[in-house]
Amino acid sequence: MVHYDKTAVAARQKPSKPVRRSENTLNDLTGTEWIKRTKSWFVCDSRRYHRNRQTELHPARFPEEMVADFVTFFTKAGEWVLDPFCGSGATLIACLEEGRRAVGIELESRYAEVTGKRLAELQANGHAQVITGDACRLTDSALWQDCIAPRGELVKPPAQAGTTGVSPVGRDSLMRAGGDLPEFDFIITSPPYWNMLRTSRGGVHSAHKQRAQAGLDTHYSEKERDLGNMEDYEEFIEALGRVFDQCQKLLKRDRYMVVVVQNLRVPDGYVVPLAWDLARRISRSLSFQGERIWCQDSKQLGIWGYPKVFVPNYHHHYCLIFRNGAVMKPSVALVSLGCPKNLVDSEVMLGLLEQAGYPVVEDTADAQVAIVNTCAFIEPAVDEAIAALLDVSELKKEGKLQALICAGCLPQRYQKQLLDELPEVDVFLPPGAVDQVVQAVQLALSGQREVIKAPL
Repeated sequence: MVHYDKTAVAARQKPSKPVRRSENTLNDLTGTEWIKRTKSWFVCDSRRYHRNRQTELHPARFPEEMVADFVTFFTKAGEWVLDPFCGSGATLIACLEEGRRAVGIELESRYAEVTGKRLAELQANGHAQVITGDACRLTDSALWQDCIAPRGELVKPPAQAGTTGVSPVGRDSLMRAGGDLPEFDFIITSPPYWNMLRTSRGGVHSAHKQRAQAGLDTHYSEKERDLGNMEDYEEFIEALGRVFDQCQKLLKRDRYMVVVVQNLRVPDGYVVPLAWDLARRISRSLSFQGERIWCQDSKQLGIWGYPKVFVPNYHHHYCLIFRNGAVMKPSVALVSLGCPKNLVDSEVMLGLLEQAGYPVVEDTADAQVAIVNTCAFIEPAVDEAIAALLDVSELKKEGKLQALICAGCLPQRYQKQLLDELPEVDVFLPPGAVDQVVQAVQLALSGQREVIKAPL
């Protein structure tokens, strides 16, 4: 018979506390906690969200629990978080509750006041502050100068400065060394979903119409600066993209930004891929790392489209995740044909591309984007240009090339024929528009087929 100590065995079998490894530089989670947060979808239906009458005025809230999930993954306790579209303050509340420090920017003063009252009632240690200002001016030092003390610590200035917050405790410098702008450890926000809030959706009992009947806001504001009031979709994407270009300048290197957004169906009966268009635009300045899908299981279902047309009930949002690392732009090769003037134009284009950060390679087989700068002065030059385009287009058919641009005289003289007979060419760039070569590359990579016009 084997004798053993039951107490000792039980002690050995008792699960030990999770170990937080010292080399975890991103957050304060254990490995077990970490892996659960990397699942690509999650359900978040907040009871507090529906009980919180203070925030009902705002037409597009999101739950604090969802923010907390991302904040605790992408930051450590005490680090700084920015929300450039603060709304009713979910990010600031979540940060305070999780021991983080936060700043929110909100264009509409009524929502900033709601956030300020929520922060004051929370009575939490730490720092959270809402600034009434424009997210389109994030890199304007004037936005921050009244809110930052000489040592770079956020302070609570007089009421006329447009800020409200909880008094800071144990503040560290927020300012970039030698600069006049703050620097954050994490950014999370939910921007306007284009003009969706100005579009009535559904029948007489839609949530949009119920809010209107209850006297609640159905859109953010009437301000011209409000991005949610823009009518042109492409202009909206570009304007919003410029906001996130500025976010990149306020985000520490190798740290993360999460943008919560949704694709949307427009009254004309098709879906605008807002999430994907925005991801593509933000990727110019930040590296796209993937998405997590936030699912809502408690929203009311609408019988849209019945009984003839499929119309989805959107009960999910895309949480797009970006990192402020070195964004590797695609490499470009340029084939220059024809006269000395073409060679000069080719050198100008290469200089502009290098200035914009595109790596230039010599061989089209090593490139992701190819530009063929053509000549069409005489018939043999036309034949040479067509042959060069056909050769390079084979690389695109084989999947070795992402985009092909035809520059020079050929698209100027034979535009219609080229559009019909060379579908592999993405963008046509005439001689007078060589200064738009960076735009041509961006258009070609976005999948758009364009003929860029030379200025008159």
